[in-house]
Amino acid sequence: MDLISFRSMSAFVAEGVGCTTYSFGCNVGVYYPALDTPEPVEWPRDYNLTFRGILGKTVRQPFFHPFGRQNRSDRPDVWYVLDDGSNLDEVADDAVLAMRDQGLAFIDRHSDPRQAMQSLLTQEGSNPDFGMLGVMAGGLGSPSRVSAMARLHSLVD
Repeated sequence: MDLISFRSMSAFVAEGVGCTTYSFGCNVGVYYPALDTPEPVEWPRDYNLTFRGILGKTVRQPFFHPFGRQNRSDRPDVWYVLDDGSNLDEVADDAVLAMRDQGLAFIDRHSDPRQAMQSLLTQEGSNPDFGMLGVMAGGLGSPSRVSAMARLHSLVD
């Protein structure tokens, strides 16, 4: 089961991140119900995903003013939507491109149990960067990965 999740910013989160509440991020992932014990969920959330990626935007937005910091900055994982919405078309277009170029490839790769197994064996987690997807993954050889590999092995055979 594939998931695309757009994360909006609550007022609390937006203040800490230094963006507007219109700003958003995007996660993508694959959920293998057969691997979820003891009971698979019908409608998985980001934290239920067997494999999860965070899209990296390509547009530069040095508008962020995180709480407690003087300088403005940018974040690769959050599309900053201005209060007046004047940049919404640009931001939405960039998010669509990121989904096409990063997200769908990630979902396709991890929807195949054999490739998913390869990822569990070799892929380190990474933070998103500009134009690059970040991969949320436990450490290689971690108990959660070993357990997932054992369960995924039954789907590969």
